[in-house]
Amino acid sequence: MWPDDLNSALPEGLPFPQDDPAPASHLSDMLVTWSTRGMGCEFQVLTTIDGQQAVAPVLQAGFSLIEQLEKQMTTYDPASELESINSSAASNPVPVSENLFQLLLEATSLSESTRGAFDITAAPLSRLWNFHRRDGRLPAADDIEATLQNIGWEKLLLDVDSRTARFHAAGMRLDLGGIGKGHAIDELNRLLSSAGATDYLIHGGQSSIYARGSRLRSDEETGWQVGISHPLIPDRRLALISLSEEAIGTSGSGRQSFIHNGRRYGHILDPRTGWPANHRLSVTVIAPRAAYADAVATALFVMDDNELLDFASRHPQLGIIALESGANAGRVIARVFNSGNRVLKWLDPATDVVVEPDGELS
Repeated sequence: MWPDDLNSALPEGLPFPQDDPAPASHLSDMLVTWSTRGMGCEFQVLTTIDGQQAVAPVLQAGFSLIEQLEKQMTTYDPASELESINSSAASNPVPVSENLFQLLLEATSLSESTRGAFDITAAPLSRLWNFHRRDGRLPAADDIEATLQNIGWEKLLLDVDSRTARFHAAGMRLDLGGIGKGHAIDELNRLLSSAGATDYLIHGGQSSIYARGSRLRSDEETGWQVGISHPLIPDRRLALISLSEEAIGTSGSGRQSFIHNGRRYGHILDPRTGWPANHRLSVTVIAPRAAYADAVATALFVMDDNELLDFASRHPQLGIIALESGANAGRVIARVFNSGNRVLKWLDPATDVVVEPDGELS
């Protein structure tokens, strides 16, 4: 499953690079865009006219790579490599290709560092809540508890020597929807960088972005201006951030949810409790790689306030923007962690910006 299959990314504070804050002043600054469909969303590569000379020759190979990764990681094709793991790993160790095995290792490492808030073994929970079919339902509490017995990254046994995967419980399933799209962006970035490209932006469904170099040749503006949309008003930008040599990942559940007895249940589930997270509106993470940014954004979305503060303090290299509902209707509280030298411009006057960890209002 991929997040954009559920249309979950679009309203959630997502960046949208195609909305330039200012027109290009020179022909060489005009954008050239290529796109392809994959993993339930549209992938785009944006570069300048000058930059296309390095980008264009390798794009066919890059887009073919995205297609190959989708075929490898999808849960909708019984013949995919991931589904072969899901169908057989409870019975015996399953050999895994080098690329996928490294991704599984990274995913379990992220599970450990987030203390289980990110977990690729949580697929049975999504099926229980029926979110994988865009038709959420409230399961019985006993069914949630029973399903949790098959959840847990520690139950995914990865043997580095034999490069195999095995499940510790019979009802386990893997789903890379929280990290696979970012991984594809990272692989495409690696290809473009190796070809000598220096100025480009890659996004997958707009919720996952990597930017390299600069959009404009200007001493006043460096990097790529990326918008963060309002979590309550999707067509309005909340802020702009200048991004270069970094990735952004955003997680939220604004569009994929259902109402039961007057209570809203979003599709992002806490794998530790089995219940939807409702602590905040969205979380955006700025990190060196897209896969890392995507996975951490998902983890931070389900964490409580103390967990979020602790994780941010332990990872000062990560920029974090957590959007929460304000006291009055329409107001948003933006809690900003580890902003460092990153340039953030807030555009919405109804946003209260709190710089953590001191809680200073700016």
